[in-house]
Amino acid sequence: MIALGLVALLLILNYWNTVYQEKVTQKMILAIREDVARGLVESSFEQYHQNDAGTYISWLSNDVKLIEQQGFKSFYTMLSTVFYTMFALIGLFSLDVFILLATLSSAVIVTQVPKLFNGRLGQAVEKLAQENGRFTSVLEDSFKGYETLFFANRLNFLLGRTSKASDELADESVKFAKVNAKIGNSINGLSMALQVAVGILTGFLGIIGRVTFGALFSSGQLSGMVIYHLSQFTALKVAMQSTQGIFEKFEEFSTQAQGNSVDYQGENYDLQVENLHYKEIFNRFNYKFAHKKKYLLTGTSGSGKTTLFKILSGALPVCKGKIKIGAQTYSGLEKQEINPFIHHVTQDSYLFSGTVYENITLGKEISRKKVAEVLHQLGLSDLSLDMQIDKKGSGLSGGQKQRINIARALLSDTQVLLLDEITANLDKENAEQVERLVSQQEKTVVYITHRAVADTKYKYDEHIELAEI
Repeated sequence: MIALGLVALLLILNYWNTVYQEKVTQKMILAIREDVARGLVESSFEQYHQNDAGTYISWLSNDVKLIEQQGFKSFYTMLSTVFYTMFALIGLFSLDVFILLATLSSAVIVTQVPKLFNGRLGQAVEKLAQENGRFTSVLEDSFKGYETLFFANRLNFLLGRTSKASDELADESVKFAKVNAKIGNSINGLSMALQVAVGILTGFLGIIGRVTFGALFSSGQLSGMVIYHLSQFTALKVAMQSTQGIFEKFEEFSTQAQGNSVDYQGENYDLQVENLHYKEIFNRFNYKFAHKKKYLLTGTSGSGKTTLFKILSGALPVCKGKIKIGAQTYSGLEKQEINPFIHHVTQDSYLFSGTVYENITLGKEISRKKVAEVLHQLGLSDLSLDMQIDKKGSGLSGGQKQRINIARALLSDTQVLLLDEITANLDKENAEQVERLVSQQEKTVVYITHRAVADTKYKYDEHIELAEI
């Protein structure tokens, strides 16, 4: 009965240990993902676009999984090896100090083997992480183009790209497995040789009467346990160190803020551009967008309309010159410090999987009544706030998608609206209604259009033709 009780207790402790380890591991994984995501959110627009979405998805899935397996799992296994090693060392000491010293010497020799593979394992982990990122990017890119391939009757192109990317990932996975196998085989082979040596020593000690011959069996088991677990300890340590490259990559998107805090004085939100230089597009461009005034911005293709918007919203850096909002020069600030005051609506703003309400508020607390009123003003009363939108809004017309994007801008609490061809997908009646709503905003509005302005420019305080400035 006592034996059964001990077995039951052991099983319960093992269950608790397994569950507890998993809980702790997942909490740490969650913290890593949050840190990486926060770093991406707080990175500059240019820094974020150094990689594509597939790469970042791979970071948060494949790379974090490698950290979990090579890092956290290895750490927990290391803890158990320490326990087993201490237990075996006590047993060896009770047999004979010479057996103990021989076993420790053998263990020290074995622990050097994984270190020989340290650099190779780190490189293998890094290459596998890179290949995982490329694989995810290829899949994302390929499946995004499904409709294009379908209508071109070239779906085999998708199959070919997927197969090629899968083969390359498989090759890298095999290389990673080979490095691990070499480490394991090297350790096991040397461990067996050294255990034989310890056994020979024990036999000799038995012959001279220092230990009993019964100790041969005990010393073999105990020395094998010490040598194996200490070698595993070093191998697991190397495995943990192999994830260093992944953490260094994540470090590039540190969560530490890099900009200065914005301190606006009073309610002066005039947007001033002074001597702006940007590549070959702008040369000593100057303009003042007075607070709450409405501006119509036109110009030929390539004249810099969208580029100006990206500079004003912090998506592109200022090469030379100054941009100020109120009394604050913000050209050197981070985009997160500019965005609370400027809302830029592009022609292809993204719609997420979720409800209409969620897509308009984007996580911000806005009353459902207020959102419903804006939808009604935009001619979208037929859309329920709880209506589910598929990814990219595939169930909506182009005009409905654009008006949802416009609703975001109208409900924002920013002081400046930059609107880039927001009525391009609307009929004349809806376009005029949108322009009327925009003109009523108590904000600075700069509106880009390629349409004829004869019937619309009267709604604006100033009409800016970039080619004329």
